[in-house]
Amino acid sequence: APSLKILVTSRFLLRITAEREFVVPPLSPPPNEPISSFEKLSRNAAVRLFAERALSADPSFGLTNENVRGVAEICTRLEGLPLAIELAAARTRVLSPNAILLKLDSRLQFLTGGPRDLPERQRTMEGAIDWSYDLLDEDEKAVFRRLSVFAASFSLEAAEAICSGDGSINNVLVVDVVSSLLDKSLLRRIDGQGGEHRFSMLEVVREYAAATLSTSGEHEATGRAHAEYFVSLGETAEPYLQAAESAEWLDRMEDEHDNLRTAMQWSLINEPRMAVRLAVAVRNFWLLHSHLSEGYRWLKAALERGGEPPPELRFKLMNGLGLAARFRGDYETARKAYTDGLTAGQEAGDKQGVALSSRGLGLVAMQQGDASAAREYFESGLAISRELDDKFGIAISLSFLGDLARTETDFARARPLFEESLELFRNLNNKSALSDALNNLGATCFGEGELLLARKYFGEAARIALDLGNKMTISYSIDGFAALAVENADLDRAVELCGAAEGLRDSIGYKIEPAEEIFRLAYLEKLRMQVPDGDFTEAFERGRATSPDDAIKLAIDDE
Repeated sequence: APSLKILVTSRFLLRITAEREFVVPPLSPPPNEPISSFEKLSRNAAVRLFAERALSADPSFGLTNENVRGVAEICTRLEGLPLAIELAAARTRVLSPNAILLKLDSRLQFLTGGPRDLPERQRTMEGAIDWSYDLLDEDEKAVFRRLSVFAASFSLEAAEAICSGDGSINNVLVVDVVSSLLDKSLLRRIDGQGGEHRFSMLEVVREYAAATLSTSGEHEATGRAHAEYFVSLGETAEPYLQAAESAEWLDRMEDEHDNLRTAMQWSLINEPRMAVRLAVAVRNFWLLHSHLSEGYRWLKAALERGGEPPPELRFKLMNGLGLAARFRGDYETARKAYTDGLTAGQEAGDKQGVALSSRGLGLVAMQQGDASAAREYFESGLAISRELDDKFGIAISLSFLGDLARTETDFARARPLFEESLELFRNLNNKSALSDALNNLGATCFGEGELLLARKYFGEAARIALDLGNKMTISYSIDGFAALAVENADLDRAVELCGAAEGLRDSIGYKIEPAEEIFRLAYLEKLRMQVPDGDFTEAFERGRATSPDDAIKLAIDDE
């Protein structure tokens, strides 16, 4: 019959000519917003499904202001998966939503108890996944269980490296199996930074796959392969994290952040020296991409458990820890770390490392108010860098000497130091250091009354730092625009920007540095004198809640 239309559904794609794929995704979980209203949460499709099935299990159940957030979190933890939500809702006859939440760490064991008149695959989550797993061939099963070692998501390149590492499966077959698992809805495709295709499992599926990996006896080997791959990736990334390609590599590391965490955890327990290598390799990612507190914890753990690493690794580890500790305001830990780093650099005959540690000790001295010692350390680092013709070392030493001059409000001495360092950073195309130098020069121009030039430098710094995701540098740019707003008598915006700058630093546990604190206190004093306390608090708190993107839009709104 020419008008006959047939709709046929399948568990997986058949790959035939007439086939058209209509993906049926899980339900969208409710938005993760702390101030979402009862009305907004209760309208969410996943929450409604839970409420309907809960009512079937317990006729007295109803959504209330007290339980709706617990229900929303259940739906989020179950990633909007309808069967999982229905099975969780069936438990409301015995458990409250908050009690259900506590049970979800073991989803497979908990998500059972569907209607007895349905097939096993519709009565438990484990049964549903069992049904799909049993239909896989042996190669598909092997790749499926090995992919469970990834946290959150993974690239095809990583899947090939880890699933074919023992030689039993070749790379081409891994690609075919990933495609097959995608067709069978055991994997999901997501977009990473820069549009790269990445893949992930629903958490309940990953839990099942991890259990089969453990049963197969491959857990230890696969965990090691995962850690080795990400240590290697981190070491490949290390030289690029402060180079021209830094934005691209920082984004790539952000995509892999959950896998880096998993690799660090595995290495600290099983192979501490690998943990040292990984911590050293990605230290600048943590520090430059707004993961300061986490980076500090990992670096400290690597130091405590990593034994006695080779001097070339030790000095990088100690200087990374020193930088993280200093950013957090832990100056005693920073001083000790830089001192140990200096010793390690001297033992290794690494003059560049000695210069780096000297600059670190200078920064600690500056932050503790010892200008004389700071200057001595900075000039020592500068002399070594000039001897080595290390352009980055020269530029950063000049920048620190300029910062020291700023703390003494000697802008005439600071400006040529910053201008020389800025030119060097531009030539090196080191975007992270460049954005800091632009902020420094902007603050110096502001101190000399050149407000238009200051605005130009703050704006360029903010845009570069936003591209890099560096909240520390963004916060200083925002302070610069707040000071400019005070000079323009735009007081409400100045207070809001002031709050935004502090909120960014607080969000990563970053302690403001001396020159920047002097700059901030100067404009803040003017604001406090001109804005009533109530108005100040309201605008300041509004600013604290502002995202980096919105803060920069507010800052450059009139450009």
